[in-house]
Amino acid sequence: MAPARFLTDTSLDQVARRLSFLGYDVSCLKGARLEELFEAASRDGRIVITLSSRHPRRFADVPAIVVPRGDPAGAVRRVASRHDPGSPPFSRCAACNQPLQTRHPMEAQGEVPLETLLARLS
Repeated sequence: MAPARFLTDTSLDQVARRLSFLGYDVSCLKGARLEELFEAASRDGRIVITLSSRHPRRFADVPAIVVPRGDPAGAVRRVASRHDPGSPPFSRCAACNQPLQTRHPMEAQGEVPLETLLARLS
């Protein structure tokens, strides 16, 4: 299985975060209608993760994974069974989907709690 890039909307934000923790590249479009989701996925070469079984005709070439409503763990299993993650676990930010970078503790001053910063320096 080759790593893939995914796109979903905020209705599956919890699924997107879990997949990001596992190393999957999952972007989330806030407030997007289904057609907008497929249009963005087509433009960016991503696979749509959705709750809707409706697949707009003009986006027939855009792959989609329909996941069960109310079962985030089942949705994660469905994606993981078909695709490999593109990064190691815990290497992507679950909030913004960007790859994490190693930084010196002093560079993070003001961005992390002081106790965390002092623990890393000692």
